[in-house]
Amino acid sequence: MEIKSTRRTFLCGIALAASSPAATIAAPAEASPVFPGDYRLRFTAEAADRPVGQHWIAIERDRQAGHLVVRSESRLLLPHRLHSDTPPEPLSFEHKAQETWIGGWLHELVSDSRFGSRRHRVRAWREDSALQGFRDDHRFAISGYLITASGWHRDTPRAEGLLDAVDGRLKRIRGLRRRTEPVLTGWGTEAATRWRLVGEIDRALWYDGAGRLIRFSFPAPSGLTVTLTATERG
Repeated sequence: MEIKSTRRTFLCGIALAASSPAATIAAPAEASPVFPGDYRLRFTAEAADRPVGQHWIAIERDRQAGHLVVRSESRLLLPHRLHSDTPPEPLSFEHKAQETWIGGWLHELVSDSRFGSRRHRVRAWREDSALQGFRDDHRFAISGYLITASGWHRDTPRAEGLLDAVDGRLKRIRGLRRRTEPVLTGWGTEAATRWRLVGEIDRALWYDGAGRLIRFSFPAPSGLTVTLTATERG
């Protein structure tokens, strides 16, 4: 399967594409509209005006090692439905992931996720121009330039394929730019550009003027929308 982007090419398959060029290793990306400056954010999650959990993102540069490291963590209790005389237990979702970027390329991804009773683990590293590794003990390889579905990367909605850090699969998406609108964060109101992802990932993303993801939302299995808004920064 081949997915093409206006900026990069995404090639997905178990067999590596022999013609894929090797990535050039360079210094870590400086702060830019694509790679924002170092920051830490804590998000509060709500569904139907009720708190349902928290999410964290931390972006840090190790200039001595030449790495940019992105860490994310989610702890959510996803509601099944709005009204019920005997509501079932909410569906728990826990996720931890770490991305290591070198010279603008994703070089390593490690994640551990629990969705109810199901568990997914991904361990991947870049080798021979491809990101290869294991998803739930099954080997895979994806060649070409990759962006994860974590949302922190400002090019996320411009891609045509995103690597899902939960299950380690490449998902086809299309980003629809909506408008600039105010977002009330924990430190004040920010003007943010809203995008909508459609396709194999259904999500809305809001980026502030510095390229930081400050809000995102997605549908829970019940159909309720879960919205996560940044409430603390560091």
